[in-house]
Amino acid sequence: MRHTHIKIIEEIKEHFLDYSLLTALSLLTVLLLIYFQGSRFLQLSFFGLFAFIYILWGIIHHKKEKTLHHKVVVEYLLIAGCILMTLMILV
Repeated sequence: MRHTHIKIIEEIKEHFLDYSLLTALSLLTVLLLIYFQGSRFLQLSFFGLFAFIYILWGIIHHKKEKTLHHKVVVEYLLIAGCILMTLMILV
């Protein structure tokens, strides 16, 4: 367990800018969702935009690491799709 914890911390340190950008985009999305609470259309638009940016972020991140494969892209598509569907149901 400790080894996994150390590995995650090292990964974050090594790619601090990448993860900071993703965190900032996530927080911005949450703030926009709160601000536009009355508009379901805008909220769904922000969900879709964030899902697209998340997929793009994942592709760029793995391309820089030279670990980009079809399976990675499919994984990001599936995760974004699941999150998008869940959020659409909740809102």
